[in-house]
Amino acid sequence: GEGGVEGHHRQDTSGMGNQLEAWIRLAGAPAAVARRYGKVKVLHEWQKSALQCAWNGEHLVCAAPTSGGKSLVAEVLLLRQLATKPRSKAMIVLPYVSIVQEKEKHLKYILKPMCAKVQAHHGASGGTPLVGGERVAVCTGEKANAAINSLSEEGRLQELSMIFVDEIHMLGENGRGIALEAMLTKLKCLGMLQHVQVVGMSATIGGVEVLAKWLDAALFLTNFRPVVLRQHVQRDGDIFRWDGKRLLLDRKIDSDGGGFACLNKLCEEALQQGGQVLVFCGSRRHCETCAAKIALSSNISPPDVGACQALLHELETSMRTPASDVLASAIQSGVAWHHAGLTTQERNCIEQGYRSGILKIIFATSTLAAGVNLPANRVILYCLFRAKAPVLSKSQYCQMVGRAGRTGLCKYGDAYIVEDFASVENVHQFLGRPMEKIASQMVIQENGSKENRNYNGISRLLLESISSKIAREPGRLEKLVRSTFVFHQLPWETLEDTASAALQDLKHAGLVAGQILPNGIGVWNCTRMGIAVSKSGLPYQEGIRLFKVLGSVGKCVHLDKPAVLLFHLLTDDHPFQIQSWPEWGRAFSRLPEEDVPLAADVGVSEADIFSCQAGYASAEAQRTRVLKHSRFLAAYVLHLLLKEVQINVIEASFSRPGIVAGGVSRGSLQRFQQDSATLLAMAASMAGAAGWWLLESHLSGLRERLAAGVRPELVDLMRIEGMTGDIARKLYESGYRNVHELVKAPLTKVESAALASLPRGVRVNGKRSLEVLGSTYKTRKLAESLLQHARELIVEEVWSLQMVP
Repeated sequence: GEGGVEGHHRQDTSGMGNQLEAWIRLAGAPAAVARRYGKVKVLHEWQKSALQCAWNGEHLVCAAPTSGGKSLVAEVLLLRQLATKPRSKAMIVLPYVSIVQEKEKHLKYILKPMCAKVQAHHGASGGTPLVGGERVAVCTGEKANAAINSLSEEGRLQELSMIFVDEIHMLGENGRGIALEAMLTKLKCLGMLQHVQVVGMSATIGGVEVLAKWLDAALFLTNFRPVVLRQHVQRDGDIFRWDGKRLLLDRKIDSDGGGFACLNKLCEEALQQGGQVLVFCGSRRHCETCAAKIALSSNISPPDVGACQALLHELETSMRTPASDVLASAIQSGVAWHHAGLTTQERNCIEQGYRSGILKIIFATSTLAAGVNLPANRVILYCLFRAKAPVLSKSQYCQMVGRAGRTGLCKYGDAYIVEDFASVENVHQFLGRPMEKIASQMVIQENGSKENRNYNGISRLLLESISSKIAREPGRLEKLVRSTFVFHQLPWETLEDTASAALQDLKHAGLVAGQILPNGIGVWNCTRMGIAVSKSGLPYQEGIRLFKVLGSVGKCVHLDKPAVLLFHLLTDDHPFQIQSWPEWGRAFSRLPEEDVPLAADVGVSEADIFSCQAGYASAEAQRTRVLKHSRFLAAYVLHLLLKEVQINVIEASFSRPGIVAGGVSRGSLQRFQQDSATLLAMAASMAGAAGWWLLESHLSGLRERLAAGVRPELVDLMRIEGMTGDIARKLYESGYRNVHELVKAPLTKVESAALASLPRGVRVNGKRSLEVLGSTYKTRKLAESLLQHARELIVEEVWSLQMVP
């Protein structure tokens, strides 16, 4: 493709070399920006070629292996857009909240010499990208889609000059893919791709040619890796090397003890060579079990026992409780695990320990490969293949093994498949098969059957486009559907029939209605409920449920009882599914006296528990009561978080396997907290669109509280980056009740609050000092950081006021 932005100032790049600073200066950015890239001075040849493909505003789809340096290409193109169009705005779209937060920090640092404000947006954060004064919005796909809707309604799309979609192949992932495709489809339908440069970066995957054709983009493909990847398979002590076509016997290792003995030997080899190892396992429990065994059996001692001990203290501080004996022993041996069962703070601490070289081996689930950049000298996939088939896709495999190799530190990156069950032949077939192709999620057809098709994606696209007046007339709606990625994958007759069925479903659901204009042209309009559901960003079936709930809660629910309101808003899809009536009965009997009325307010009683426990209730009544009591437990847990009860205390009280099926970890609790805050943000948007202003205000305030896990009076202080609920409470008690008061506080007062907030057992002689990441961490450093971020907030507020006309 040769499509791109019209009227872009053209520059000849044929004589450009590979010096990063020269490209940044050519982009129009100050040389100070180049210095912020540190040791990165020279572009790889492929990066230079990719820049040349899109330097004058051309759309670009670039597919390269994991850790190949794709992001740097996109960032240099971003610098060019910001420098040459001083009033323009850009969006960086990323798949995971953790990466959004990491990228925001990175770009704030990089773009500081250009005075370009960067702001992160994700579900629990509330707000819509590019509505405020930021020039660069770093956001999830859902937020980016909402931004396009908002900018279109306000007639401000011309302010947007660039969209960078990282991991654009996730357009084919169920859930995230729909929002990504909807966002780009609307831009294409509106003809905005002539004004907005689209840069999409993808891992190596099939079907990118169709993706580039859809966006009328230049396609750049490369297999370049800064470090050569060597792939191996272990079976019964035999190590086979994959040469790209077949498995060749390479060497033998001691296999007495089966696959785990080989795993242990491969880890020891890497550590003896001064390297680090990532081991991917199939489950959280497997990660923890293997890490504990490796820590006990490995013959390699960590180089700095004191640093491991300090890291353990740091982890315990973030956990707010002493670590288990198993985890403590593992960390002191330079080993840890990383999975969704840990909180964000705990995972960050482990990642920092690994990056600093304190931790030598990490056992992780696939979430680490997708959401965190932690390169290793050696990557091992342990027991991820069943006897007949792998438990992961080829693209997931490539993402995992792509972490092997540390640029500038090793010549090769080694990846090993270590198995007890799968045959070498099965693994050979897996390694030799082609990459999966990107498949649109707008319409999903199983076996090509109309009866088994799922078109929730196309329904959402139509509803949002009608609501934001992007497309209302039949001809315009047809153009919208023809602008989708799925248009390039399904026959038009099938897609047209599906879109018609989706439109009729929206009509029957009461979300849209037809209208004949005076000129005789028929158009579609959204009803009040349709507009509200569209604004929420929810699938329309779930949106209808929430709309009806919101319409009734103001009449029958006391807004001063968040637990009751949350009980009505929550669905039955949550991690607190009650398993044992006796265990739940004992937990229910221990509720504080002041909280018992909350159960009565939602129709939950101890009599129900006794009835079900004794077997008096019918099977149907049992099922109904399990759902109701489970939803109350979920709402009550959120109620405790709003009362500033620590996650580890809640975990100890309610998440035992006897009460909840499988138990609930701190990480699951934290994720449920953030998901619920996201639901409140969606509900607030819906209430505002429906004209329920008081309810919108209440839901927005509750969302802020739940996202931070604090009482109302601490919400303002929690806006400060790095602030915790414990520190905010100590500052509030010291008389610093908001950001404006805190910026006037002496450093010693903030330091005292930070020290007083630490749990018992982690204060050393009245001070907190850790050797982590090569520098001494003290409460003074934290206090200085909090004050600095508070000042930055005040500056941003003043700047925003100056922008108001």
